[in-house]
Amino acid sequence: MLGRNLCRAFSVVLLAGASLNLPCNELCADEPPAATIPDDTTKPLDLAADLLLIRARNDELLVQVQNKRVSVEFRDTPLDHAIAHLSELSGIPMLLDTVALNDVGIAVDEPCSVVVKNARVSSALSRMLDRLELSWTIENESLQITTNDVIEERLYAKVFAADDIVEWFRLNSRSDDGRDRFGMSEPIVISSARATGFGAEGEAHEILIDLIQRHSEGVWNELDGVGGTISFQGGLLTVRQSLPVLQQVEGFLNRLRFIQKRSPSSDVWTIPEGGFGWPENRKAIDALRKPVSVKFNETPLHDVLTYLGNELGIQLEINVAALDEIGLLDSEPINLTMSGTASAVLKQIFGTRQLTWLVQDDTLLVTTVEASEERLFTVVADTRQLLATGRLTDVCLVETILNETNGLWADVDGIGGSIETAGGLTFIRQTQAMIAEISILLRDLESRSALSESSKARSERDDSGRMETRFYSAESKEDVESLTTALTSFVFPDKWKTNGGDGVVVAVGSRLVIHQSSEVHKAIDEFIRELHAVGPGPTVSNRR
Repeated sequence: MLGRNLCRAFSVVLLAGASLNLPCNELCADEPPAATIPDDTTKPLDLAADLLLIRARNDELLVQVQNKRVSVEFRDTPLDHAIAHLSELSGIPMLLDTVALNDVGIAVDEPCSVVVKNARVSSALSRMLDRLELSWTIENESLQITTNDVIEERLYAKVFAADDIVEWFRLNSRSDDGRDRFGMSEPIVISSARATGFGAEGEAHEILIDLIQRHSEGVWNELDGVGGTISFQGGLLTVRQSLPVLQQVEGFLNRLRFIQKRSPSSDVWTIPEGGFGWPENRKAIDALRKPVSVKFNETPLHDVLTYLGNELGIQLEINVAALDEIGLLDSEPINLTMSGTASAVLKQIFGTRQLTWLVQDDTLLVTTVEASEERLFTVVADTRQLLATGRLTDVCLVETILNETNGLWADVDGIGGSIETAGGLTFIRQTQAMIAEISILLRDLESRSALSESSKARSERDDSGRMETRFYSAESKEDVESLTTALTSFVFPDKWKTNGGDGVVVAVGSRLVIHQSSEVHKAIDEFIRELHAVGPGPTVSNRR
């Protein structure tokens, strides 16, 4: 009874509240207030803000690594001490990935050697770490020293605008100026990316992707089953790869844009690799051609190189680690008296000592022949003029280079470099010595082709354009009529007067009188021979 009365009383209160228009929250103070709708000033959820800040800082550090220069001399210096000193000298935070190093059995105090003067930090690090099979990357606002395996596993995505390059390949993968042997205008498809490895034809974006994968140092999922990925959608190239490879891709695309804006030439261009590879150094290359006179008598190798560097105005540095591997000291005594180009002098000194040099990071890096053969570099040879002559197809050009040079090629020998053509350019990944050899071959091919084309052009002007009259006989008037139709339709159709040309064909009974150029007469003779070869038909003979 009490419970029923309480319920009735509560109902009366609610009704009274309703009749008095009292707000519900005054009657039911324990209920939560109504939710408010956010206004326009509310910020969206931003999960990437911290990552963007870190990436910006990483980019700043990368620029410093590529641009700051240092001079250091480490000879069997513990790795951790060398890194600490280099970090202090450059002002760039550097850390050792001790876990990764322990996994491959490398101690933090592993001895390392490098001697550089005024070199980029990136170059000093690469030379110091190569022998230990270590590398570096930028991560979490610091430069980290780790193993090559870890570098290949730490992948980052980057988007590049590449629609202009893809369009360039598309437009330059086809030529409409070719004629067949009877003068018919037929589009000739030029293989856009042909060599030893992938198909002769393909979509323009597929050509670009193949070139990037084959001419960079990265491991790619599409080629190797593991590693980075690359895709092209909506004019954008998205690449997921390690930091060194992303730098190579960026340099590759920028170099292509540079070449495509230039007129065709016979030049060979390096691919800037953001401090990871071989930056162009015209000064060092030109210095090798300078004349020098030397007289060395039991002079230590390092003193010889210092003297030549001063004479040439460039840096000559020794890859101490590489020389150590063959038991050669930088104090090796040198005896030589000669005059000649700097290149000849160096070859005379190095020839019997299994030494050579690489153009790298504004210097001539003196190293062993064996070490130099392990370093591959990417270049782009501008072969548009050579291929435009039509004397060599891109397939023939690649085969000529493969057959007439001394290098190792991955598609032939299982190891070594690679070579492709696309859009009139030839992409080569090889050692510096081989690149020099190929450059000479390409230059010879182009100069000889140009001479041959000049001679051919003179001959064509003298003979092919000259008009002459020839007489052809057939067995019947019907044969003459059908042959007239066939010739004006299939043999240089645009060179007959009926089609706007100068040539004339006149039927005289069972004979044809044809006034045409020597070039067209040759095609007519071949056309008639093939008519006879395929079986019964018009019987035709000719005389001049």
